[in-house]
Amino acid sequence: MKLTVLSLGFVLLSGWLTNPHIASSSIPVEPSPAQQSVLVDGLPVPIPEYSNELFQNVTVQKIGEDKYAVQGKARVFEGVIDYVVEDGHNELAKGTAKADKAAPGWGEFHFLLQVKKAEPNSTLILVLFEESGKDDGQRLAELPIALPER
Repeated sequence: MKLTVLSLGFVLLSGWLTNPHIASSSIPVEPSPAQQSVLVDGLPVPIPEYSNELFQNVTVQKIGEDKYAVQGKARVFEGVIDYVVEDGHNELAKGTAKADKAAPGWGEFHFLLQVKKAEPNSTLILVLFEESGKDDGQRLAELPIALPER
């Protein structure tokens, strides 16, 4: 199996991306035995995991019409995870979730997300981040994740 890593940091299964104007590179990926998978057209497809310095093993699954299950680990102040869902033009949803441990430890989190596309051909992007403790509201360590279509 091959995954395509886009220059924006999103991971999509090869063949799903048809825009030749986006720079990308393909890398072979073998799912670990513990990695979750879903059936797509009768074939098991691993659920991609996303990580950065504040988030680990983050997965997103579509569980219904406009509904998603998000889970992973976070190392954030007071265990507070901020998120926003964007479509490239608009913020469609935003909120917070809570990890079961605060930094400096890694806390597990899971939350349900319900968001509807404003435009049918748009791609929804979930951005996880930690908001700066300063009054500037700056987003720290953003982790963008394209929400799955199915």
